[in-house]
Amino acid sequence: MGLVESTLRPQTVKNLVRPDSITPLPSLAIDSCKFTDGSVGFLITTVDLAKNTNSYGIAVKDIYSPVENTLVYVGKDESTVTFVKDRLTGKVYCSLCKVGSGTTLVRQCVTTYEPLENELIDKISELYLSR
Repeated sequence: MGLVESTLRPQTVKNLVRPDSITPLPSLAIDSCKFTDGSVGFLITTVDLAKNTNSYGIAVKDIYSPVENTLVYVGKDESTVTFVKDRLTGKVYCSLCKVGSGTTLVRQCVTTYEPLENELIDKISELYLSR
């Protein structure tokens, strides 16, 4: 019996990182997401220079907060999505490190957090509320 690759299908999606209209390609969007299999995590959408769109999900396996202004989500594939509140500007930033890519991408998050109605993911809202 062979291994079956599971694909995460989004059910509910809320914006976390959105490229604006003046952002040059390639671009990156990150959404918090409830998947149809009951798991939660993040939906990553990239658009390359040729305007090809690629989306993939990262289901959350674990979460930890190494310091007061930081949340680190570890995916089942060992990718990490880190949220940090900047002490100088008060803005929230997201850092994405996908396993196997060797690249870390950092983007500013949306200015207003929209709850996903999931306790694990909605811990991000604490970064927006903290002073």
